Amino acid sequence: MKLRNLPTYFSVMAICLGIIFSTLEVYAEDVNTPIVVNSPQPELQKEVALPEPKRSFLPLSIRIPVSTVKKIANRALPSEFKQNGKRLDCASFWKNCSMDLLVRRNGDIILNVSGKQLNAVLPLSVHIRIDWWKGNWTHSHESADADININIISPLELNKNWQIVSKTQLNSQVNRADLGNVGKVIKLLNKIGVNIDIHREIQKFLQPDLNKLAVLIDRELAKIDIKKEVIPIWNDLHKPVELTKNPPLWLSTQLDQVYFAGLHGSGGEIKLDLAVSGKLDGQMGGDRLQSLKNVPLPHLTLQNPPSKNFDINLHLTVQNYELQKQLISHLKNKRFKMKKEPPQEAIIDLQKIYGNGNQLIAETKFKTVYEGTDTVLVEGNLFMNGQPTWNNNEKQLEVKQFTVILNNVFMKNNLVSIKNLEMFTKKPLVFSLKKEIEQAKKALKKQINRKIFEDKKIGSFYLKGHVNEPEVKGIYIQKEQILVLLNATGQMEIVQK
Repeated sequence: MKLRNLPTYFSVMAICLGIIFSTLEVYAEDVNTPIVVNSPQPELQKEVALPEPKRSFLPLSIRIPVSTVKKIANRALPSEFKQNGKRLDCASFWKNCSMDLLVRRNGDIILNVSGKQLNAVLPLSVHIRIDWWKGNWTHSHESADADININIISPLELNKNWQIVSKTQLNSQVNRADLGNVGKVIKLLNKIGVNIDIHREIQKFLQPDLNKLAVLIDRELAKIDIKKEVIPIWNDLHKPVELTKNPPLWLSTQLDQVYFAGLHGSGGEIKLDLAVSGKLDGQMGGDRLQSLKNVPLPHLTLQNPPSKNFDINLHLTVQNYELQKQLISHLKNKRFKMKKEPPQEAIIDLQKIYGNGNQLIAETKFKTVYEGTDTVLVEGNLFMNGQPTWNNNEKQLEVKQFTVILNNVFMKNNLVSIKNLEMFTKKPLVFSLKKEIEQAKKALKKQINRKIFEDKKIGSFYLKGHVNEPEVKGIYIQKEQILVLLNATGQMEIVQK
């Protein structure tokens, strides 16, 4: 951080100290030991707690293929179903009636997702033969082929354990017009007392296998490992991001919740509408942040996220030790002349600068000597406090006023007039953060429009969105540093390509 106007401040300090020490000089003329004047050390105050960042919400859409369900269903079903010589209920003057069914698959299950359900069609061909005898001498038979489509409907939902929940429904449809001669024969047999419903017979014949198919589809849908698809993205989002290198500005993500807003599908994929939620925080300076490892993927919150916005707190840091080094360098081996006869000089030694509550404290040791000598006239400690403020137009931290912390010695010697040092200053102490804020803004725009994860099986995932103009929400003074809280809001989502 650049610190300007240091000479002005410490020249001011020298002038003020001159007022003090010229008044107290009378004591030094009569004694050999220097007069000690100390301002009281401020009582330590608790640090003002930093506000917690608001919860952020990042919509995430992920596509889950259901091709494995189709493969397993096709492998599980036989290619041919057969039933020979099923006896039928015949009238008394018919000695015997029988029906043979042969069912073959016409191809693989046709599977697709539409809206909130899985639709599939199992195409079958049915060969039917009916035989009947009158007495021992008359035999007749009829046969025909029919096409049957088994329609499969599986309403889809997701439970909090990341499992697809479905309840598959099957419906076999036989077109009566496709039964040909069999239909005519059945009508004839019905007239003479043979009770047969070919649609019901086919349904009864296929029902055991259809029930197995329904159970299999539900089981395989539940076995789709959605968490396996989401965990790599979840882990990647917990990696710290270096927004800027000079000064280093790190963004960390602490996610702890995933919302499920719904699902819909198209073709061979189910699309899940999710939103990951947590806190986004950033800090300037220091070493690289460590990734949050082994953060478990939480149960799903089965509701729409309350927002689609993100909220990031970035802490721009002014390290006190950096400020202290600059001030010590400025004061080293320097003497400040005082308008006094005989000529005197003030030597100011900055001990440290630290934060205390909501103020900045400068602790110094001072002494006055006759010009060109080391004879100490007055010495002691001097504490001053300053109140940093934020100039939003100039994007800079300012300390407009330092106040000497007085005690009874100052009061008795009529030195109250030096309390307010602002009257001697021409310009405030300034810490410009304009460059850092601009860098942070550009870095955020770049980081919320980038690739975050890539996998050969499930594809690439990108952050897409926009960030509003960052705003400074407050100044927080800590013992070793000053934090300028920069807040950025906007919207972004995670999309799969």
